[in-house]
Amino acid sequence: MDGMYNDMVNSILGLEDHLIGVIKFVAVLPFSNFSGGGLDAVATVVANVSTSLQSTAITLLIFCFFYEFLKKTVMFEFVNWENVVKILLRFLIAKLVVQNCYAILEAIGIVINGVLAILGNPQNLSTILDDSALSALTLEYMGAGIINKVFLFLKMGLCWLAMFVIRVAILFVVYGRFIEIAIYATIAPIPLATLGGESTSGIAKKFIQSYVGVLLQGVIIVAMCLIYVGVSAAFASGKLGLGSMGDIVQYLICSGVLLFTVAKSGNWAKQIMGA
Repeated sequence: MDGMYNDMVNSILGLEDHLIGVIKFVAVLPFSNFSGGGLDAVATVVANVSTSLQSTAITLLIFCFFYEFLKKTVMFEFVNWENVVKILLRFLIAKLVVQNCYAILEAIGIVINGVLAILGNPQNLSTILDDSALSALTLEYMGAGIINKVFLFLKMGLCWLAMFVIRVAILFVVYGRFIEIAIYATIAPIPLATLGGESTSGIAKKFIQSYVGVLLQGVIIVAMCLIYVGVSAAFASGKLGLGSMGDIVQYLICSGVLLFTVAKSGNWAKQIMGA
């Protein structure tokens, strides 16, 4: 039991490295120039499929253009050349967006990653356990009686379980977010083609809002990681000041709240963008 207790304490120390790895992965995007590591294959597939869909998107763009042109013509809205130039300019801009949508989405991702680089700096992570706190935990456990040892073991076991659940949840959401970004980049030419018509352009705007929302989800996840480490540090050092049982109860409540934050991060980010 002593060995298991030490392993659980060490897992608390290992949480910092785990979250640093999560923060680094959040910044990975499925683009050929910004994927990194073994994800280059994913970026290649996304780029190839996105490029192959451009011909279909151009066809849809032309359809939206003619739909808008005919609708305005039938309603006699073209009373001067200014309106004619306006709808032709919309078509040309939409065509450029569709043909360069992959680069546009990548540029947006790099901008959001600039925010992540500032927020997710490893120096912003608190230290969960310093050497003195670690020694205090070990001495408290080794000097306790059998009954107190069991209680301390259960207390640490609940903390380890909470951390394990949080780790799995974060990884699940982060990997899901990466795949979602890849899907957005893959099918981007189709929804962006709706920019060709004034009445259909709302689809493209909604698509961009949702895409930025998915990127902002990474900012929320990184902020959650920083908060969670701070909560863990407060628990481990006894700064919560509620006694042994009070500390563990408050820590588990905070873990539940943070788990809820991870699960809802995608919805919150899209709500922020109005998507």
